[in-house]
Formats: sequence, structure tokens, C-alpha cells
Amino acid sequence: MAFIFDHLIAFLVGTTLLVGLVFFQQRGQQSAIESTIRYRTETQATAFVEMLSRDLENARTKQQAKVALGLYEADDVTSGGGPRERALGIHTSGGQLEWFQFVTLADPELGPSSPLVAVAYRMEPTGAQATASGQVRNLYRVVRYVYDGTGGWTAAGGSPATVVGLELVAPGGATGRITELPARLDVLVEMAFESPDQLAADQAQRAEVGLTQQGATARVYAAGTGSRALPASQGSS
Repeated sequence: MAFIFDHLIAFLVGTTLLVGLVFFQQRGQQSAIESTIRYRTETQATAFVEMLSRDLENARTKQQAKVALGLYEADDVTSGGGPRERALGIHTSGGQLEWFQFVTLADPELGPSSPLVAVAYRMEPTGAQATASGQVRNLYRVVRYVYDGTGGWTAAGGSPATVVGLELVAPGGATGRITELPARLDVLVEMAFESPDQLAADQAQRAEVGLTQQGATARVYAAGTGSRALPASQGSS
């Protein structure tokens, strides 16, 4: 009888150890997957913020933009209306940023000799939603548009379709048509990433959507130059 009990105890101990090893393996596997997904999302957010910051750092004053491109476009990247002189246009609706528009260097590597180009960043809904921390969030793709000089805009880059929030903050929280180019602009993007499905019953609260934020302050080189350092006309009207 003692022999049977010894083997039964050994079996129970071995089973417990095996279950423990499987449990820790599942936890380690999930942590590794979650870390990979989060890192990928953070990398995408960082790349997008760097692209946007580079455009903003090389933004040009309204005088410089007018000389190069003329009164190049109305206030919206898609609808009509009269042209406006401005250094920066920021459009919000219901307190949420929808699009912003400015003129920047087409190729910053060329420095001041680079031609100028009008760009617009637009929040475009994907139609999908994600629930993070119990709150339902709409997912967006921020599309970067470049003005083609003939009245149209062409998509040229942007963010993944996982953006839940984007902020562009001018001094004093100014929005609308901003005539004087700000010396600094703060940008913040928030993206969602989906955690892997639970591998154990006690992980139910971990199978949800996470959020990551990346921000930067763009120092605008041309701020304060006004009508100095005017570029050559590029033939736009």
C-alpha cells in the first residue's frame, strides 16, 4: 500500500510541476507576443511623428508661400471656397482635429534651394473601432496629401490605420487660419494595438486593446523671417 501511495504522490507532484511549467511557458509566450506588437506600434508611431515633425520644422511663412505658390488653395483640401493667405490652417470639429495644412520644403536635404510644396494631413475614419480601458475609440488613418499645383491633392504617405487621436497644438491653442508662422508646434499621436488572446483562464483581463502615445515639439526654422528669404516663383497661380 505504501508503494502505491508513494507512486501516487510522485505522480501528483510531477503533474503539478508540469502544469506549472506549461503555465509559465504560456505567460512567457504571451508576454513576448504582446511586447512585439507594442514595439511595432510604437515604431510606427515614432516614424509618423518624425515625418510630420520634419514637415513642420521646414514650414514657410505666408509671404514665402505666396511668392512660390501663389494663393494655392482654399481652406479645405477637398472642398471649394476662396483662397486664403495663411502660414498654417488648422481645422477642428467638435474639439477634434480633422486636418491641417501648410507649405514646407519639398526636399529638406536641399535646404533653402528646395522647391516649396503645400501639404495637408487629414484624419480619415477607417470605419473600425477598438475598445481600450473600457472606452470605445474610432480608428483613423492620417493621410498626408501633397498639392499638385493644378487644384488637386495627391496622397503621399501617412500613418497606419490604428490612430485613435492626433493633436497639433499651436501657441495659445490657436486654430483656424494662422497668419504668422509659430516658432514651435507640439504634436501628439495616439495609436491602438491589440493584445494577443488569452492563453489561460486567469488572463481574461489582459486580452484587450492597448494604447501608445508618441509626441514631439517641432522648432520651426522659418518662424519670424516674414517676407525675408523669399523663394523664387514656381509658376503657380
